[in-house]
Amino acid sequence: MHKLIIKYNKQLKMLNLRDGKTYTISEDERADITLKSLGEVIHLEQNNQGTWQANHTSINKVLVRKGDLDDITLQLYTEADYASFAYPSIQDTMTIGPNAYDDMVIQSLMNAIIIKDFQSIQESQYVRIVHDKNTDVYINYELQEQLTNKAYIGDHIYVEGIWLEVQADGLNILSQNTVASSLIRLTQEMPHAQADDYNTYHRSPRIIHREPTDDIKIERPPQPIQKNNTVIWRSIIPPLVMIALTVVIFLVRPIGIYILMMIGMSTVTIVFGITTYFSEKKKYNKDVEKREKDYKAYLDNKSKEINKAIKAQRFSLNYHYPTVAEIKDIVETKAPRIYEKTSHHHDFLHYKLGIANVEKSFKLDYQEEEFNQRRDELFDDAKELYEFYTDVEQAPLINDLNHGPIAYIGARHLILEELEKMLIQLSTFHSYHDLEFLFVTREDEVETLKWARWLPHMTLRGQNIRGFVYNQRTRDQILTSIYSMIKERIQAVRERSRSNEQIIFTPQLVFVITDMSLIIDHVILEYVNQDLSEYGISLIFVEDVIESLPEHVDTIIDIKSRTEGELITKEKELVQLKFTPENIDNVDKEYIARRLANLIHVEHLKNAIPDSITFLEMYNVKEVDQLDVVNRWRQNETYKTMAVPLGVRGKDDILSLNLHEKAHGPHGLVAGTTGSGKSEIIQSYILSLAINFHPHEVAFLLIDYKGGGMANLFKDLVHLVGTITNLDGDEAMRALTSIKAELRKTSTFIRRT
Repeated sequence: MHKLIIKYNKQLKMLNLRDGKTYTISEDERADITLKSLGEVIHLEQNNQGTWQANHTSINKVLVRKGDLDDITLQLYTEADYASFAYPSIQDTMTIGPNAYDDMVIQSLMNAIIIKDFQSIQESQYVRIVHDKNTDVYINYELQEQLTNKAYIGDHIYVEGIWLEVQADGLNILSQNTVASSLIRLTQEMPHAQADDYNTYHRSPRIIHREPTDDIKIERPPQPIQKNNTVIWRSIIPPLVMIALTVVIFLVRPIGIYILMMIGMSTVTIVFGITTYFSEKKKYNKDVEKREKDYKAYLDNKSKEINKAIKAQRFSLNYHYPTVAEIKDIVETKAPRIYEKTSHHHDFLHYKLGIANVEKSFKLDYQEEEFNQRRDELFDDAKELYEFYTDVEQAPLINDLNHGPIAYIGARHLILEELEKMLIQLSTFHSYHDLEFLFVTREDEVETLKWARWLPHMTLRGQNIRGFVYNQRTRDQILTSIYSMIKERIQAVRERSRSNEQIIFTPQLVFVITDMSLIIDHVILEYVNQDLSEYGISLIFVEDVIESLPEHVDTIIDIKSRTEGELITKEKELVQLKFTPENIDNVDKEYIARRLANLIHVEHLKNAIPDSITFLEMYNVKEVDQLDVVNRWRQNETYKTMAVPLGVRGKDDILSLNLHEKAHGPHGLVAGTTGSGKSEIIQSYILSLAINFHPHEVAFLLIDYKGGGMANLFKDLVHLVGTITNLDGDEAMRALTSIKAELRKTSTFIRRT
């Protein structure tokens, strides 16, 4: 396996070269490597000896070509150039440079670079790269302006012809010059290029973290303990009075031993009264303390239960609606979460607006008595707990496109940024088979959304065109087809309404209108002014103020600033929920879109016939020059076989047609209804024969009685000996007479031989 580094005019690209493949480098976005202002097309291919060539010039380690603005440097690395070294075990700084005292000595370097903080890489996941202002350092193929930069695990670094890859245990290095180092050398092999099906993507089983929905009930506190309000004097005074009366009676009339009995009984009564009073008071205090302790412990457990449910809800929301930076990691690592949502999922077309205090997914049940004379502080504690957990703080605020038209109001540049976040979220988690976007926007705003053209969801597959309408030409080209599509869907719903059968239309079309002036005089306006959710179409309007919005908008989002937004209405209900939008200044949106553009989503694991294939794709080339027509003419001869590719039956399964009399020929019939592709089959077959056989081997006489439209396509083909159309009149009759004469001549010759 070979790696090729391409450097031109401060632009740096890397290409993993695989044997037998051809690549193109140009300023065209469809090329394998795109370099701005390149001014030429460079074809990379191997010769018969396996040497890689650029436009037939061999690349021997380094090839420098003259470009329009700068030299084009092509640097080729092989397995022999690869090495891997561990970080120093003691120090936290290492140097790579030309000096003998450097940790890694590479003589070709002009200046040293410093790598530091690798001792903490397991926790921080990055190292720091320090260089001087005279050294160009690229990280992930972007030129760095700062002199100190972070490089995370897996990042690629390029310095003066040296390629480095940061790993957790060391550095992988590609250098065509000798690398001398006393560091421990790791036994790692050079990573190979991806397989042919690397870009194919299959959905994995989805993991759903459900938000908690079980109700949590807070029971009312038990009724306060009934306090014994008996005063101690009520127990003491009666026996004291008895004693006093007994003493008086004794003084008046001595009663002997009876006085002792009376005094003893009264004393016992007093003692029991006092002890009973204090024991009941002690029991009351103990019961009150136990009631308070038990109920507060109950509230504490309930608080933990509620807090656990809130954390589970917040985790679920953060998992299913990650930040754009986290989405970048998901896309970059080709994680199984890509395209995980389908039209059958509960959160189809759901996306995050920002961070807010959101409603709980579970119900907190607490029934407070309207009137209670025996109310105490425990009732207040229960109510305080109930009111404390009114919502989930600092959690993603979710919106969806399933319930009627929505609208954004505010400054246009802020709204466009919010629409970009929505695009990234929906495109990452919804397949382009299930979701497509159509933007009707101002022409001066197209540049802002230019990065989104890479999203596969921006291609309207029914029209085979990107979903951007920004002037009269694109409006007429796209909206008329969309109008017909909407009309067909409405008709389909009407036909099925009698059977009460629900129709799910795919793909779902998200129709974003930021400039109503482009559609105000178009027939599609009659559909835009109604709710199209039932027909698989979600409408999004953008205006400066709420007064400019159509009346049928159900959800309104006000973007006040980059740090403040408000969900004003949700499905026609006033909610007035403030949220904080996410900051995506440091996120490369085009990088995410390009990574998604590389993925070919295969819905079913089978070798199915593709929807369409171009002629060049059938021959596995990208440019006509790569067909190598002259060599084909030299090698192919009709007396051996006339088999040529005509189409495909599945992946890498070419269908060939051979009109040789020993195979499928010599005669054939193509039958089909109007528009089924009969002419395309004939044209493809003529082209295949023309590029595979010399004009001396195969010639064409085309008889086209449909006005000559098809025959005229091949008027400059060297294999063409003549055409006959229904417009030729007498010339057609003379041609038919000549054909008959030629057939008789050939038959006579064959009969004699």
